[in-house]
Amino acid sequence: MELQWYVGVDREKAEHSVCFLNTTGVHVAERKTSHTGIGFAELTTRLSEQTNQAEAANIGVALETSSGPVVD
Repeated sequence: MELQWYVGVDREKAEHSVCFLNTTGVHVAERKTSHTGIGFAELTTRLSEQTNQAEAANIGVALETSSGPVVD
């Protein structure tokens, strides 16, 4: 299955930057979301809307972080 969307999430302490690219790598949108339950709920809604409700298997997501169990 080929990816239709690429989503990059830059994880920060207070908010996160999210970038959406289409299948050809064209920058489609960029958003910020707060590091709260409400922020993550909004991110889920934005992800669904921005990708035209694509199946999860068709969305590639990369998370950039400078700390956490994998980094530390």
